[in-house]
Amino acid sequence: MNRRRALSLILFSVLTAEVVFVLILMSFNNSQHKAIGQASWTLTRQAILSLRRTTAIPGRSARQHIAILGCAVRRRGCRGGRRKSKPKPVQLPIPVLIGSENKRKRTTEHYGTNQRRRFLRRINIQDNDRHVVGRQNSAVHQLNKVNVPSLYVLNAAALTKPNAVQQLAVDLTSHESDIAVITETHLKTNHVDTLFHIQGYTICRRDRQRRRGGGVAIYARSTLQPTIWSYSADDPTYELLWVRVAGVFIGAVYHPPRPQYSTQQFLQYIECCLDELSSLQPAASIVLAGDFNQLSDTEVIGKTGLQQIVRQPTRGSNILDRVFQSTPIYSTIRVVTSLIRSDHKAITAYADQPPTLPKTSFNKTYRPVSPNQHAAFIAYMSSLDLFDSIGVTNQTDIQSDFDDFYALALRLLEYFYPSKTITVSSRDPCYVTQL
Repeated sequence: MNRRRALSLILFSVLTAEVVFVLILMSFNNSQHKAIGQASWTLTRQAILSLRRTTAIPGRSARQHIAILGCAVRRRGCRGGRRKSKPKPVQLPIPVLIGSENKRKRTTEHYGTNQRRRFLRRINIQDNDRHVVGRQNSAVHQLNKVNVPSLYVLNAAALTKPNAVQQLAVDLTSHESDIAVITETHLKTNHVDTLFHIQGYTICRRDRQRRRGGGVAIYARSTLQPTIWSYSADDPTYELLWVRVAGVFIGAVYHPPRPQYSTQQFLQYIECCLDELSSLQPAASIVLAGDFNQLSDTEVIGKTGLQQIVRQPTRGSNILDRVFQSTPIYSTIRVVTSLIRSDHKAITAYADQPPTLPKTSFNKTYRPVSPNQHAAFIAYMSSLDLFDSIGVTNQTDIQSDFDDFYALALRLLEYFYPSKTITVSSRDPCYVTQL
């Protein structure tokens, strides 16, 4: 009986295996029929996974045994395991206070990155250290200010006007200017320097060629011994004059409203001049001043790297006359009205605040004289009998006759030329008369 049961089980197993094998062949044939028209059939990853049976999850004891054998793979990332360690604190030379913030999501719109912010902590220094730092800063400030000449810039609209040179001399004296940059001088080769000389100053000029108008000039104190510096590739088309005074290179510029050259060529020429100056004298200060007209500050600064220091309009509501400097040597800049008849205002620049003396006032007496007074006096004297007015006698008392004449002369002087009293202050220039 047992033998029959075993044979029946074997037969049942064989039949089951045959049925399974037939099913596999049928599924394979169906897949081949579906792939008719294709070059070949590709066994993909998805096809293999679809044929794989679902694996059972091992039990707890099996998992523990696998872990003991060391075959298990760490399921968590490295951020949360034992290999994750805190970074060691970095010892900074300056104490830094690291603030603790709430662990919230921060956007890059406010902080740029998701790193922790740091805050500096105030460190109190001792009084001795503060004095040392103050003395060092003061010494550097004085070193930059030493031997810096005061500056005067004006578009004169022709120095050939009547009394223009005399009025310029008054401006330089009243403002105590060491350097004067004058644009639109209108000087030509037939104008000699002696006609435009100012006592105590040396004139350096660059005239416009083959056209009227234009031209630049620099007046410098003779005691500063100014010298003209010329660019190696000098071009007379551009109205640019360089003068070295007391270790400072002063450039006088006039850029006309309608130039015969392009603006970019002029800026390139200025840049080449500055490059050569910097290579020859790296420590020298450079000042570029004059009338730039429509030339923008952005273009000049972009080409030269100089800084513009004039903030007030010099012609109408526009800043046409400007001063550019390589180092901050001028701290006091003013826009004033010049005595010269011009539609531009003048610019004065000082390294330090100019000293102001206390003002004192006093009275002065003078007698104004005019042609009308002379005519009235002559008309009166022509009708006057001098001897009868004085009362001259034939006596020998000459002293009494002279006293009478002197008294009459004083009366006539006070009547026709009366004296007047005015108030004069100590700030008034000495060359200004009372009239």
